[in-house]
Parts: sequence; C-alpha cells; structure tokens
Amino acid sequence: MVALSGIDDGDRENQINRLVTYNKGIFVKSIERPVRVTHLLCSGDENTEKMKCAEKFNKKGEADIKLVWEEWFWDCINFGGTNLASGFHSVAPSELRIEVVSQKATTWSRTHGLNQS
Repeated sequence: MVALSGIDDGDRENQINRLVTYNKGIFVKSIERPVRVTHLLCSGDENTEKMKCAEKFNKKGEADIKLVWEEWFWDCINFGGTNLASGFHSVAPSELRIEVVSQKATTWSRTHGLNQS
C-alpha cells in the first residue's frame, strides 16, 4: 500500500496511482488507523506532515512504513519488482534526485505508451 508525500504535480500523482494499481498495489491518499501503508513515496526538500505522521506511527510500533524517495518507485517499475528500500530512505537524499525522477517517469511513460494525462 503506497501513499505520497511532497508530490504536488497532479499528473505525476495520477501516473503513480495508475502504475501502483496496474502492478496490483493499492494507492491511498492518507495514512490512517489502522495503518496499512507500507511505503511513503517522498519528494521535495521538506519534512512534510505525512512524513512526520509516518515516523510517529513507526516509533509507536503501530506501523512499519518505509519512507523512501520517489526514485525507489520508478526503479521498482523499471526493473520489474521491488528493490531494497534502504538505499532510497528519505533521510539520505540523492543530489540528483529531482532530475532523475523526472527522467525515469518520462522514459517509462514513453517506453510503455502510457499517456500522462
């Protein structure tokens, strides 16, 4: 079950939603009790309320939400399965993160004929 944090682009959010669903995952907009979210895809430079909420649930033992950069998602899609999330943990950002995400989203869409609108 996947939720997003810091992704304000509606087209990108819709694209991620479609890909999660296509790959038999579940996309949700919020993190609520009982917590079933497994991954929070993070983007941007700030620690958002969703990130703080996920960290709080994790700290209390109510969940085990992996806070990962959005690149993790695109790599999972591009390589046909889940990658280890540890290298993409949101506390260890990549310097080229935003550029890489944009390139991966565009490349995947073109390769697979997915209309971004």
